[in-house]
Amino acid sequence: MKSLPEYLDDEFTLVNKYDLLAMLEQCQLLNVIEKLIQQLKDNPCQALDIGVISSSVVISVNNNISMPGHEKRQKIESLFADLVFMIFIDFLKNKPIEYPLILKEIKRHTFTTCNLMGYDFNVFKKLIDAHAFSSINAGYGSDLKTISHPVEVSKSKILWTGKGRLEELVYQLGRRKLIKNKTSFFDLFLKTQSEHVMVKWDFERKGHLAFLLCELYKKDLINVTSNRGYFSYAEKHFISFDGAALKANSLKKLSSAIHMQPQHYPKIINDVTEIIDKVSAVH
Repeated sequence: MKSLPEYLDDEFTLVNKYDLLAMLEQCQLLNVIEKLIQQLKDNPCQALDIGVISSSVVISVNNNISMPGHEKRQKIESLFADLVFMIFIDFLKNKPIEYPLILKEIKRHTFTTCNLMGYDFNVFKKLIDAHAFSSINAGYGSDLKTISHPVEVSKSKILWTGKGRLEELVYQLGRRKLIKNKTSFFDLFLKTQSEHVMVKWDFERKGHLAFLLCELYKKDLINVTSNRGYFSYAEKHFISFDGAALKANSLKKLSSAIHMQPQHYPKIINDVTEIIDKVSAVH
């Protein structure tokens, strides 16, 4: 697992990083998050212990952010939930056998704590929602390997079909530094209203994005509502690290070039094939 500074550097935009750091200090929660990370390292497989730890985090966060003088509560809650989500996704990614029980204990302990203490903010809500999406899609309470959207979406939206592991895809993209931070990529699939979500992608490797989207669609790992093209949707939601937008039809043209002349793009094809294999692997 990473350290807190590494999570802040890797998973948040510069503005949100400094906002979150300031809030952690203001709410006296820096030590709580650092202890959380350390306790997860020390208790890698004990679901009951993780449940108790999660309950303690809920109490600490609610007691501190409810202190008088703390405005912008909604932003504080959103940033804290994103941070906890990324820490636990990192923690769970190498525990395919244990994490269904761990998630069950987190939900049980945090819901009980919120009910008993009268809290209206569960910092684990994003993680629990992701698990709920999985359970509804699969028809049973399983794990995060089939994160998808169970809700009907009227507007065009990219969907994870549940036939692969979204958290593994995000991990592989982050490891290769193709995306700037993981939170926005998750939000593209997990947020019902995601029209304003922007994913920062390395535009030096736009070919990877074009070929990846094509392969995800061909393998039935993604779908798009309203019969809109996935390239068209992606061009509205992927920007460069500097904020530049994609040109219309640029991804479709790149994908066509790669399929028509694969001998010119061995690096892209090999990288994407490796990513797809890992995302599709059954644990």
